[in-house]
Amino acid sequence: MAISEKASFNPTVYLNNKLNGRSEDELNNPSRSVLEIPTVYYKDILNKANLAKKRVWYAGMYFVVGHATGILENTLIKAAQRGVDARLRIDSISDFMLHEGKIFFGRKPKPKDNSHPFEKETTDQIFLNLEASDVLVTKTNPFGRIGELVPIFGRNHGKMTVIDDLVWVGGLNFSDVFFSEGVADYNVRMGRPGVVRAVADHFKKTDENRIARDYSIECDSEYKFLADAGKRGESIIYDGAQKMVDEALPHEEIIFISQHFPDGPLLDKLISRSKKGNPVTIIASHKNKKRIPKNPNSIEFEVKRRISNAENLSVLYYPGHVHAKLLMVGQRKALFGSHNLVTIGIRLGTEEIAIQTTDLDLLGQLSQFVNVIKDASSYPLTSDHLQS
Repeated sequence: MAISEKASFNPTVYLNNKLNGRSEDELNNPSRSVLEIPTVYYKDILNKANLAKKRVWYAGMYFVVGHATGILENTLIKAAQRGVDARLRIDSISDFMLHEGKIFFGRKPKPKDNSHPFEKETTDQIFLNLEASDVLVTKTNPFGRIGELVPIFGRNHGKMTVIDDLVWVGGLNFSDVFFSEGVADYNVRMGRPGVVRAVADHFKKTDENRIARDYSIECDSEYKFLADAGKRGESIIYDGAQKMVDEALPHEEIIFISQHFPDGPLLDKLISRSKKGNPVTIIASHKNKKRIPKNPNSIEFEVKRRISNAENLSVLYYPGHVHAKLLMVGQRKALFGSHNLVTIGIRLGTEEIAIQTTDLDLLGQLSQFVNVIKDASSYPLTSDHLQS
């Protein structure tokens, strides 16, 4: 049952109640891929890291001060003290973070108030603490002089965790917001040797070893790893999403989840498929509903106008923040990872990673996630929302 617009909704409680029930057998079975919402992922990687024998590697786009990152800092230091290969890989965009993902355009801001304290000095001290404890800290994609003025170009948006012979891929950032505010997102833990090898090898391909071109690896018969090199205008992941939609069977449902509405060629294909009889569902954050543009000449207005007028296509608004990135075609194939599956990152030259899978067990877990988000969502987009 959809939640009414006036109903009180606590996304943290809701997600934990619906998706927190991973058994110990599931979490301790390395051969099974497991979808983990933020709270489950957080507990799982800390438990696994404290028992690690070989390596504890974490890669994310940014690193800001908070309870979660403080625990990650201590976990990496303890791993290094035990002789474990401990690494932290963060994009240089962290130098511009005020707090929790807010970006300052320019070096060393001086806020007029204390509502958004500048945390770079504290974050830098954490990096020094890690390095002093033999944790390998890498800031990828360093800025040139122009990059410091426009820091959103050429970033590394990939998120991955490698602990011994397990890897996690998805959309989660390691920050307090994701673990305490019920963000609709997940990472998938995988232990298949081909997948582990592909993700771990890609982790090391940064800076001087950075990949020059997009590539994909067939990990096994059910998993493919894809990586965007950050060449502006190119994305093997976005191309793969388009191909999935093209190859949808008649009447198969297509699910698109992202913090952004689909655009570009992928939107064209989703609308085309809906006209051919494929049910298409787009799930976005409730806040996106409040951002319906009033300017009929804007690109965003045109995108939402096309969505609202498309046949057999619905948009649902989750009453919390959606950060997951997922494309599912029926119960046959799914694509997930760090890519938002929109064109803005491609235009900005953003590095991304993704997993494409036909693993029926994992597809069932992804379907459960989709259904939980659907059940909490309402407010389908109609032409009325576009009236100024």
